[in-house]
Amino acid sequence: MYHISLSPDAVLKVLPSVSNKVMEMNFFKIGKTLVFSFWLFLSDSAMSATYEFDSENKLLRMTGEIVDADAKPMLAYLRQGVETIIVRSGGGSVVGALAMAKEINKRKIHLIVDRYCMSSCANYLFVAAYRKSLLPESVLGFHGGIYGIAPIEESRSNRTKASSVSMSAFWREDDAFFKVIGFNKELLKRSHELTAPAIQTTTYKVSARGENYTFDSENEFKDFLGDLIQKKEKFGISITVNGTSDSIAYFPDEKTLSRYGVKGIEAYPYPKDKQEMDLLAKTVDEKFQLIGDF
Repeated sequence: MYHISLSPDAVLKVLPSVSNKVMEMNFFKIGKTLVFSFWLFLSDSAMSATYEFDSENKLLRMTGEIVDADAKPMLAYLRQGVETIIVRSGGGSVVGALAMAKEINKRKIHLIVDRYCMSSCANYLFVAAYRKSLLPESVLGFHGGIYGIAPIEESRSNRTKASSVSMSAFWREDDAFFKVIGFNKELLKRSHELTAPAIQTTTYKVSARGENYTFDSENEFKDFLGDLIQKKEKFGISITVNGTSDSIAYFPDEKTLSRYGVKGIEAYPYPKDKQEMDLLAKTVDEKFQLIGDF
């Protein structure tokens, strides 16, 4: 199941073609299902990652989900001479992750993955690190991120100058950075193709005017949001895509990463076969699945 939760104010704009603020992506477990969640925040109210700083060894440990605000504390630590970051994260904000990735790359940081680095952590932090390593029995998980989500086309009635400019600016910044580090984003598209549900249905839910509304039609959903936006009403939306596959991520081998321009890998212990990969997946969650290069 893919689940997209957006809250509050002008959340339609989170969709790739109509975005005032750019999506944050979380990758986390809810019961037996691994849920991909995109969040739009008006403030940095989400729970930030935690940090442990070892000044003597110039080491920073980062644990938890990434939000926009995390770029600031990380930069503060990096300014104190951090040379190595040990990360354990299910992902989070693409905005925060891109800002962090730029600093990690510029300062030639060694990023070490402890247990898992998923979603935006993999897409940005790992890919961008000047040097990078996986600890034994750790997982690098890609599932396409925002690159695998088909945009809902904006209508002119829903479009705002601020929304289109902001999203366009993010995509330009994103593209420019990946070009600088020589990373080919086709890897992210490939990971989406490998992990996307074979059969899926979509349900759109809107919270507004003190009530909850449910739509099975994308057009009705868009029309309703367009009316809310025009009237400048606050609302939240939840988009759930149910399919036949869930709890799944792509864990490429080192050769594949190299082919897509990922450089600086110093240690990358990789399962020798599918059976070993399946056992490794269960260390993340009993129902979690990993697709590998075998």
